[in-house]
Amino acid sequence: SAVDSAHRNHSSSDLQTLDLYLKKTHTLLALILQIPPIAQQASLRTALLLRFTSETLASIPHYQPTLSVIPQLLNWLDELDKGWLAVLRLQAWDTSLHEGIDAQIERLPDDTLMDDAIPNRVAVSQTDRARLRSILMSASSALEEWLDALNAVPTGSENTRDQPDVEQVLDRMNVSQSFNDLFSGTLGEMGELGGEVLNAGEEVEMT
Repeated sequence: SAVDSAHRNHSSSDLQTLDLYLKKTHTLLALILQIPPIAQQASLRTALLLRFTSETLASIPHYQPTLSVIPQLLNWLDELDKGWLAVLRLQAWDTSLHEGIDAQIERLPDDTLMDDAIPNRVAVSQTDRARLRSILMSASSALEEWLDALNAVPTGSENTRDQPDVEQVLDRMNVSQSFNDLFSGTLGEMGELGGEVLNAGEEVEMT
């Protein structure tokens, strides 16, 4: 599996650095998201994306964090968030826009709907939502701790004057806020933001 961390540790692996790992897994993410959101295929897409999300988010903190790879990582995480939004909304994935889109409904020349124009769509189950919620919450905490490693002085370093002020650099990159907003789209869609947990099909009552 391209998302198996064992490949990263193998001497012949091409995934020795985080930037290479993100590039490799991004290709797999795109393939998974292109599975049509209909019937059994929708369930397959959800199952594969859950496994992908669990394995990749668990592997990322094992890499050495560097300032240069942070923007790439944030873009990768943002696309994963948008991918889950598409899955939760039963949308197709647009490879150009890198976001979910509502599937087009085919019509006959006389403007009537085709008999099979609206396929059976399978919503993400409560079990899968609970598992996804757990994965994202755990990953967010792990990534925050991982990011803190950027502030650590390298072991054996006696002169820190040549070290960049990491906190200032991260602030300029707006990294802290970006990490605070990790998976906000997905968690918001599931009703996780604002302290309320919603079940599938429930709506937030606006006041």
